[in-house]
Amino acid sequence: MKELGLNTLVAHIDWYDVEPVRGRYEFSRSDVVVELAEKLDLHALLWPWPELEPEWPSKAFPDGLWTADDGLKPGTACWDRPQVREAVGRFITATVDRYRSRRVVMGWDVAAEPGLWISGDSLIREHGQARTYCYCPHTKARYRARVRFQPQRW
Repeated sequence: MKELGLNTLVAHIDWYDVEPVRGRYEFSRSDVVVELAEKLDLHALLWPWPELEPEWPSKAFPDGLWTADDGLKPGTACWDRPQVREAVGRFITATVDRYRSRRVVMGWDVAAEPGLWISGDSLIREHGQARTYCYCPHTKARYRARVRFQPQRW
């Protein structure tokens, strides 16, 4: 990169890689990238990527899976489930705490594409249509609380 005149790299720090087991963080792979950037005197934009989640949230909170308008559940945990949202926050906080004082870190990109990976899981090509997410009980409750929506009885 240096030989080509580049001075900055972007590095994904994927949730599934960092916290494969609930509550146990493992940064060894991303440490290698940050240390290499320091060695080569490069800047680093770090991208904590919670959309690439480990398996444990969907197993721990099966009532909070992303749910399409047609009922399909691709297996990804919905961030509107309070415990999942808290876990996402802990992952991002742990990542920032790990690297915040490293001189090469020039910035953070957090949750740049929320929902796009879910749409990718919706088998768009197979069914020829995109599904709209999320209709799990937690998203519906959060939506209704925010808009003060009360279902009409006809």
